[in-house]
Amino acid sequence: MKILVRVICIGFLVGAFQGQASTGTVVKDIVMDGNYRIESDTILSHMTFKKGSTITQADIDESLKDIFKSKLFSDVKIDLSSNIVYVHVVENPSINRIAFEGNKNITDKILESEVQLKVRQLLTKDKVQFEVRRILEIYKHKGYFAARVSPKIIKQDQNRVDVIFEIEEGSIAKIRSIRFVGNKRYDHDRLKSVITTTESAWWKFFSTTDVYDPNKLDMDSDNLRKFYRGKGYADFKVLSATAELVPEQDAFIITFRVEEGERYKFGEISVDSNFTKVPVELFEAALKATKSDWYSTDVVEKDTVSLSEVAGDHGYAFVNVRPMPIKDEENHTVGIKYKLEEGPKVFIRRIQIKGNTRTIDRIIRRQFLLSEGDAFNSSKLKSSDRNLQNLGYFKKVDIEQEPVGETRSQVDVITDVEEQSTGEINFSAGFSTMDGPLGMIQIRERNLFGRAYALGARVQVAKKSRNVNLSLADPYFLNKDLEVGIGLDAGERDQESQSSFSQKNVGGRTWVGYNLSEFLIQRWTYALSRSHIDRVKDTAAIQVKEQAGSSVASVMGHNLIYDRRDFHFAPTEGYVLSMGNDLAGLGGSVKYYRNTLGGAVYHSPIDDVIAHLNGEIGMINGIGKRLRIIDKFTLGGNDLRGFEYAGVGPRSQTGNFDALGGDRFFTLSGEVTFPLGLPSEVGLRGTAFVDSGTVWDSKMKDPGVYNYKNVRVSAGFGFGWTTPMGLIRLDFGFPISKQQGDKEQLILLNFGTGKF
Repeated sequence: MKILVRVICIGFLVGAFQGQASTGTVVKDIVMDGNYRIESDTILSHMTFKKGSTITQADIDESLKDIFKSKLFSDVKIDLSSNIVYVHVVENPSINRIAFEGNKNITDKILESEVQLKVRQLLTKDKVQFEVRRILEIYKHKGYFAARVSPKIIKQDQNRVDVIFEIEEGSIAKIRSIRFVGNKRYDHDRLKSVITTTESAWWKFFSTTDVYDPNKLDMDSDNLRKFYRGKGYADFKVLSATAELVPEQDAFIITFRVEEGERYKFGEISVDSNFTKVPVELFEAALKATKSDWYSTDVVEKDTVSLSEVAGDHGYAFVNVRPMPIKDEENHTVGIKYKLEEGPKVFIRRIQIKGNTRTIDRIIRRQFLLSEGDAFNSSKLKSSDRNLQNLGYFKKVDIEQEPVGETRSQVDVITDVEEQSTGEINFSAGFSTMDGPLGMIQIRERNLFGRAYALGARVQVAKKSRNVNLSLADPYFLNKDLEVGIGLDAGERDQESQSSFSQKNVGGRTWVGYNLSEFLIQRWTYALSRSHIDRVKDTAAIQVKEQAGSSVASVMGHNLIYDRRDFHFAPTEGYVLSMGNDLAGLGGSVKYYRNTLGGAVYHSPIDDVIAHLNGEIGMINGIGKRLRIIDKFTLGGNDLRGFEYAGVGPRSQTGNFDALGGDRFFTLSGEVTFPLGLPSEVGLRGTAFVDSGTVWDSKMKDPGVYNYKNVRVSAGFGFGWTTPMGLIRLDFGFPISKQQGDKEQLILLNFGTGKF
């Protein structure tokens, strides 16, 4: 009976409350409870009623929703009793501390800078889940796709909490394999060499190219398109580029589906110009593309730049060059009609530099071929972009044009750069046929103080030699395109096996270099050094014994280099010519003049095969004094494989058969490097070569000396292996033509010139 009475009473009260809320009730007062940090006015701002207003149940429900939406409270209750509204809230806790546990490969500092939670902020479940997803994205960007993040909330006093993100990083997801589907003309290995992503291998412990990065897939697709279309495949398409995560979540399989299409040749090529002051023949003469040559988008791009430059040279600063392809699918040709028009007159108002936290503006502005106030030129802007990229100071360079005003007669050039480390410390260890076991440490900074100063220090220790080198260069001396540098050198070399003596050197040098044109470099040098020859064997030749003691050389040098190679470090096309002149005798005890001429040409007759021909001649003459052996020319080793270092040239016929060096020399070598059918990422290539050369002393009359002008010839093969520790080079040389007294050497090994 009592229970029944209670139920009836509660029902009556609820019904009364609902009746009040539904018909409307005048609020006498609003009472807050539970808000310790949040002001009452803040809560009132989220309510649809106020003191003195009439409310209904709908008003109460709407107010509850609005207060929850504020994300200030974990719980809210609103009660109406005797025309008084009671609001009870439970505030969200504030963050006392944020910590990360289990992270080994990404530091706390990086994670703290990425997460948006901050100490003293109010914590909500949504915020925690958002940060979990954000941390997972950071790990995925670094290649850790198996990472797990578990948030832990630890309650403290005064409604505060510690937020702990427990991280299980897992292993980094690398590229297990890269596959190509649809390729017929080029095999997998050739296409792998085109893209930046590489397959994982045990020896790639210092590489990051085998770590999966989704951003690289688009870039690699572009690389494939550029490669194929540069080879004449105008219809080439990348149908899809997918990355499949293996079940273990520690590796990816990358698949590129491609459609090669047919290979095209150039058809008719013409120039349509409205520049009356420039004969169309001048434009046509600048074109590299020729009818019936294989079509290439690379050639079209270069010709577009060339036509723009021709117009600019004749006073037309505002040029639009539009290559209009005319495809003949039946005959597989692509004709090109270059449409040249005078574009709108646009000038550069400002060049703005952003993102350079270290490199000063002046260094960046020097790379621009345009200045503020100049006529806008897209080809020069592209060249400026390339100049900035070639500096090696920046991880990323973005150059954009922003119109100024409605007339669009001016643009601002916005240059956004992202700095990267320019310091290097290299450790090398290896073996040289000449010097034996060796070790080297080298420290380089290419952008010292952000002013492009180049600082270098190297220490090399080998069984038969020791060297220390220091150098500092300013490529923009006095704010001009003028490189000025200084250097200090010290070392010693054991030449007892070649010439029965040891040599010690200490000295300094300075140089000035500048470009006479885009491809022609001139350099002047001055070097002052002291050399000491000792430990001369009793059985040494008389010419060697005369060298014992100290001497000082004061040498002025001059070099001209004309370089048209596509790449300086691993060229595949082009040529380079050089001339060197040295004059010793401006003080010191050594007097001579020396001249050398050299050249090399590179050509890739077929894909991934590089032919290389290089030669050099030289002469040295003493001025009133006998030449030192250490200043003379010798041949053998790297420049004449199949013979020992200093194994060719004038040599004593008695005693230790000492190499004496010559005052005239000549070399000519041909070499072909080619793939061995192994995956390109292995880095192993084959080499076939023919070397020739000779060195003699034009003034040597001693019958006790071998001194032949006859040309020596050798041929052989070898292998080059690019490893994380540098290039390992193994050559087998076989003399074909030799002379009496020459010293042969079948195997030449050089190991260790890189960093690890």
